[in-house]
Amino acid sequence: MSFRRIVAATATAVLLGTTASPPAEAHDVRRVKRAIRIAWQGNDRRAIRVAKCESSLNPKAVSPSGKYRGLWQFDRATWKAYGGPGRDPIKVGARRQTQVAWRLFVDRGWQPWPTCGAGGASAADVSGPDNTEERRSRAEQDRGNVSRQPDPTERDGRR
Repeated sequence: MSFRRIVAATATAVLLGTTASPPAEAHDVRRVKRAIRIAWQGNDRRAIRVAKCESSLNPKAVSPSGKYRGLWQFDRATWKAYGGPGRDPIKVGARRQTQVAWRLFVDRGWQPWPTCGAGGASAADVSGPDNTEERRSRAEQDRGNVSRQPDPTERDGRR
């Protein structure tokens, strides 16, 4: 990697409020976007924009303070409260992080992402009035399955 690319990646990380995590080549952005599209199903463009703003679509991103972690910049308490496996979001792939983010979104809309999600839709706006309860039910079912499902964003299903 050239010196200019390293400087550009570091400057971008500073502007976005994340530490200089591995450059974009270190994770597969296409897989990250696919994981978001699968979970969001109706508002994936907005969700991708929020994740890009939060972490540059990097599941291993960490805020400068170390408090906010992963693709969606969870704090550990929120991660655990919404069914995140383990103690640290960056130890699982984009798919699992996005499943947890979906459950958080169903419960609280874009509110947990006040800067990047500003002006965003609520869960009802995404799924429509007829599907809100169905999506909440799916989110509850996913909560129980999140640790058992293979994660295609992780190599050979290993962490």
